[in-house]
Amino acid sequence: MITTKVELTPVNQNGEDGRTIVSGRGSPALAVGRLGDFFYDTLNGYFYGPKTFAGWGVGTRIGQQGWTPIPGIANDGGRRVLQVVDWQGGSGAKPATLGYLGSAGIVSDIAEAIDVRGATGDPTAAEIVTLIADDEPAQTGLLDALGVDASIDRVKIFDTRTQSPVLAEVDPAGAIVRQVFENRPRANQLDVTKVLTRATYAGVPIIDTDRRIVGFVSAGEPSQAAYPEDDIRAFAPGIDLTGTIDESAALKGAHDAAAAAGLTSLYIEGPINAPSAIFLGDVHFRTRTGKGRLIGTYRKRVIPETAAPLAALNDVVPETHLAAWNAAVAAATPSAPAILCYMSDSWGQPNQLVGATSYFEELLRQALWAQYGTKALDGSIVIVNRAIGGSTWLDAAGVGNAASVPGWYLDPEADWLDYVTTLDLTGDGLTAAEAPHLVILAFGMNHGAVMEAATFDAIEHVVDTVQAISPAPDVLLVPGTVPSSMSPTRGAKVAQEARASMAGIVRSVAAMRGLGVIDFGRQFDAAHWGFDPRLPSFQRVRDANAAITLPYAWPEETSDFAINITVPDTDAAFWATGDGLLTVTLSSVPGNVLILERDSGTGNIAVTVNACTGRTSIPRTVTELAGHVGYGGVLSITARGPSLYVMWRWSVVLNRPVIRGGGQFTPTIGFGGASIDVTANIVARANLPAVNPYLTDAEAWGNDGTDAGDIGGNDENHLSEPGRSEIFAKLFHSTRFR
Repeated sequence: MITTKVELTPVNQNGEDGRTIVSGRGSPALAVGRLGDFFYDTLNGYFYGPKTFAGWGVGTRIGQQGWTPIPGIANDGGRRVLQVVDWQGGSGAKPATLGYLGSAGIVSDIAEAIDVRGATGDPTAAEIVTLIADDEPAQTGLLDALGVDASIDRVKIFDTRTQSPVLAEVDPAGAIVRQVFENRPRANQLDVTKVLTRATYAGVPIIDTDRRIVGFVSAGEPSQAAYPEDDIRAFAPGIDLTGTIDESAALKGAHDAAAAAGLTSLYIEGPINAPSAIFLGDVHFRTRTGKGRLIGTYRKRVIPETAAPLAALNDVVPETHLAAWNAAVAAATPSAPAILCYMSDSWGQPNQLVGATSYFEELLRQALWAQYGTKALDGSIVIVNRAIGGSTWLDAAGVGNAASVPGWYLDPEADWLDYVTTLDLTGDGLTAAEAPHLVILAFGMNHGAVMEAATFDAIEHVVDTVQAISPAPDVLLVPGTVPSSMSPTRGAKVAQEARASMAGIVRSVAAMRGLGVIDFGRQFDAAHWGFDPRLPSFQRVRDANAAITLPYAWPEETSDFAINITVPDTDAAFWATGDGLLTVTLSSVPGNVLILERDSGTGNIAVTVNACTGRTSIPRTVTELAGHVGYGGVLSITARGPSLYVMWRWSVVLNRPVIRGGGQFTPTIGFGGASIDVTANIVARANLPAVNPYLTDAEAWGNDGTDAGDIGGNDENHLSEPGRSEIFAKLFHSTRFR
């Protein structure tokens, strides 16, 4: 049986107005004062009162002319009474009469005095204590009478008994018309003072299963009218902007409501703590004042309205990265063309609306037309598509995925790379004598886990094989994007971080080998997330010169980090700690670490960098820096993108690119499990610069999951038409090929 329980409890009970003494020259008029008041005639010395419906009555002369009583308050148990404690302002002898104000004037017995507090008044408002509403027709009338939307499945408000009010509904004049109370302490509860200093709140709060206020059911004029349309408080009335309580549910609710209303931005002007809020990709959070901040949210942040566009980087320098390609283009003719070949994990037209070939290929061709003119139009430049959908670096290093190979993959036993190194396999008019002059490698979207040794080997094998083609072609690498954060599968942190980590690895491989990059990942992070992952500054996470104990973990996740420590004892004691191997994690990739040690043979510092478990990025190298010098040695380590900078006693140990995964992780430093105290001069994390975002997930990936959607895309990992235009087109056209 469906039941609805409604209890009404008095709140905001107002007493009758209390008594006071009014004074004036001459006898009082009927309109002067209120019922129960007293009046003193300062001209003639008469005292009147208390006033009744009949008027002031006959006054009592209480002293020589001009004396005014000084009233005071006296306690009589639970009563409060007025008393004459002295006289002032008169001439001649001061009246000797002192006492309490009773119905007949001044009395000596406090029991005869009038209680000026008055009787307790009737309740002026009532609170709904508990309301459980079901979508049954029988409930509609009751819910309508209470001003509650019957479509709300569960609404709870808090008990007034023995508690102070925590939320109030006020009218336009600021008077309380309803209060909400809690029936047990909650860490995220608002107090009435805070509420009353904000704006008008109207309606019944909606409480989620964790007893957090996540919205309001409107009653009368909606409180949302107090805020601009794009203010988060218009969609989450009462949301806490101090960062002190968990507002994850309220933030998610506001995001969903704003997206449903067609908004792409919400403004936040204070810190919001939302550590468990996810799927926030369809609305950008902005701030006009610079005070907005999200605490605990993964990737999502509040972007200042003043944020600048993404800065251009010289990721492709034609003289350095494309010398062979441009030499081939200069000599190319339609009968002996310059050949650009690309391998990628998307070969056809996945969820795109226009184009006979891959959008990647079409936009690349348009960029070449713009930069090479006639050469790109008369057949002197040929683009060869060697992409296979749904693939990874592991597939690229071996036989192509038989389930999705395109028509040009004629020999199912051949390696995928054979179709790049030997272009005549497909019967498309190219001969054995022809080889690519430029190869673009674009993989990463389909890597759902962090890198392991096999993946590292595959990347190395693919790049080595391409660079071994004779004559050697130029190679460009493409760090990929993260997929839609609104996807139930690819939107989870582990799935997002796997792609972000792979993008960092691709940037690292390019930096170590001196290759150019077309950075789709950076472009997408800026356009959608509103930050630049490649130009971080640093921000302290501990006070300067703080004592820490190794092993030490950073207090929060970061993409890049820095630490500077002073050894309090001798160098010898420091490098002899535990197993003597000081290990620093470089990314979320298992085994991606920096190892520093004192070489037992020379006594000098030795350095090793591992790309992942079982694979080396920088082989162990013994430096010329002595490990044992004296007391107070200083060690400094900075990891910024692919670059790793290490100093010992202010001399450089290592300063070069290494293999590092991208994305968020918790850096650690220590000698295994052995403990040693040091002084941390600097412990810092990355502060990624804000840039102006302009693509929501719905805009970047589509919003209905079908090719028939208005803008294409698949809601997950196939870009929509706007997404391809903003990521592919912008980058191809801004990349300098010549």
